[in-house]
Amino acid sequence: MQITKPINYLGTLLSLIASSSVWGSDLLEHYRSELIDNPAGVYESIDHVFFITEAECIEEKRSAGSLESKKAQAHFYQLLAQEVEKRVLSIEPSEWESLPIFEEIQYRQKAQRLKQSRVHYQLLSDSNLDNCVRRQVRASSIEAFNSQHITISNKDVAPLVGEAIAELVADKDYDKLAQQLNSPSLPEVSELYRALIQGEVTASNNDLADAVVGMDQYDINGVLSTAKLLGGRTLASSDKANPQASEHWLIKAESLFERGQSPVQIKRYLTLSLNADPRNANAWKTLSNLMRTIGQDDALWTARQYFLASGGSLNAWVYLYSALEVAHPDQANQLLKLLKQVANEWPLSHWEQNQIKG
Repeated sequence: MQITKPINYLGTLLSLIASSSVWGSDLLEHYRSELIDNPAGVYESIDHVFFITEAECIEEKRSAGSLESKKAQAHFYQLLAQEVEKRVLSIEPSEWESLPIFEEIQYRQKAQRLKQSRVHYQLLSDSNLDNCVRRQVRASSIEAFNSQHITISNKDVAPLVGEAIAELVADKDYDKLAQQLNSPSLPEVSELYRALIQGEVTASNNDLADAVVGMDQYDINGVLSTAKLLGGRTLASSDKANPQASEHWLIKAESLFERGQSPVQIKRYLTLSLNADPRNANAWKTLSNLMRTIGQDDALWTARQYFLASGGSLNAWVYLYSALEVAHPDQANQLLKLLKQVANEWPLSHWEQNQIKG
């Protein structure tokens, strides 16, 4: 589901009630004496807000009719929603303001909260002008706005941040994720989503062929060397993948890992697994887990590779967070805040949930 939407003014304004107030004739008289020569717009006068809207004829005819009247009414709804937002809504400072996605969240929250408003208005005039123009005049008392107040708090925004991110990840909308999560306080995540847009790189790439040498005799195709050389920021690939062989070596590695045996042998099996198929996300996940315990210098680039191989899965965010805790603690702290919100929107494992409880 796409989350970039303007506020649904029509849906919002179904809850804004037209009234038949006794002061209608006085307001109409004031409009005729003070505002009738004003262009279309919104005017504040005598403790009221006047809305003047116009619609020109769509086709050539002698005078405006019901179609133009509906257009003028639709424009009024837009203006009224804007005034309600300006006069009724207030937004508390939020820790999410540094993320571009915050603007998206504001759209959602505003639309939801505006539906709670009840602003009475009166239609004062609906008449034709020269040159085939329909003009409508409506008014609302300022007290109708002041009598209600809606505040959007950080507490309101936080769960919507998690919901929006989870939707984008589920849709694999890497372009929007890269844009909406771009922040000076957390560049890591947006950079990795940009890398997913750019694609893979192989060890046989002409720019890398001379620089890449297998890490050891098990890094047959130089997959790990390529990934490490690029800091894990580009998904390493292979000209010939063998998923079946990759799973064979991964099963052997996981068996030893679960029993806490022979980290050296586990790494050999995982190296063979990833050389057989660099797209094996579970092999990168296990390698990232292993590197956090035996070689922190390799923890971050392997976590990045898991992130890329998983397609930016929110599960991989947890492994990235764990690696960033040592390498970039400030970024880790920002990522943890996001993870705590998306945890309710994504099926994280028991281990992954435990990592973000702190």
